[in-house]
Amino acid sequence: MFYSVSEVLTIVKQNIGMRDLPKPVTDADLQWRLEHHTLREFSTLFPYRYRFLLGEADRLCKPYSGVPTNHLNSYSNVYMIPKHHYQEHHIIDVSYVDIQRPSGYNDLYVPQGMFADPASTMAAVASMQAVAAISKNFTHALTWDFKQPNILILYNGWTGGTYEVELLMDHDPSLSTIEPGAGDFFLQMAEYDLGSYIYQKLKRVQNLDVGVGSIELKIDDLADYADKYRTLVQDASETAALDQLHLQYF
Repeated sequence: MFYSVSEVLTIVKQNIGMRDLPKPVTDADLQWRLEHHTLREFSTLFPYRYRFLLGEADRLCKPYSGVPTNHLNSYSNVYMIPKHHYQEHHIIDVSYVDIQRPSGYNDLYVPQGMFADPASTMAAVASMQAVAAISKNFTHALTWDFKQPNILILYNGWTGGTYEVELLMDHDPSLSTIEPGAGDFFLQMAEYDLGSYIYQKLKRVQNLDVGVGSIELKIDDLADYADKYRTLVQDASETAALDQLHLQYF
């Protein structure tokens, strides 16, 4: 289910029994905490996935000094991911790269002439897509490094062509990029995290502005929310660690 920021804050306050927040905690405080702590941790566990095509126009022609020393002898191409693909998002990592339209040659294993000679290629396959699939069997595996904030280095790739790339990014502060099926999990994270934040803010406060007795009772109920939050995140981390076969969650 999809929740807006205001809906998350309202539901959390209802669940912890504090529809009217006592000073010094405000809705603005909770929203800042939600965006800068809860949402960032959620994005690390279950990032926003975005796919696009990366082409020759995005390749850096000038020398790039960031190639790791263990890859200096490998054929590499360096690309700059265009800003319009990630906009205001922070790119956490690149999870997937695959060739879509090859061009040139690949690590000197498949000569450029292979694609120019119909007798050696087109007679054996039905389409250029099949050619690309066959050629992969004769080349080194494509690998890559991602360098913050937007540099992608491909090793053993083609000298040209177009790649499909998947970015892992943080979620939008509006929460609009969270999959509907993940909404309830995020809401649970928010309740534990914001409840823990409220507890830390109010546990030593005396003479609260409203309902001192009832507020103290509710504050005690939040004492273990930090532990609940850590347990929830730890369990989710173990689940997310299984994402080795490009699984989709929720």
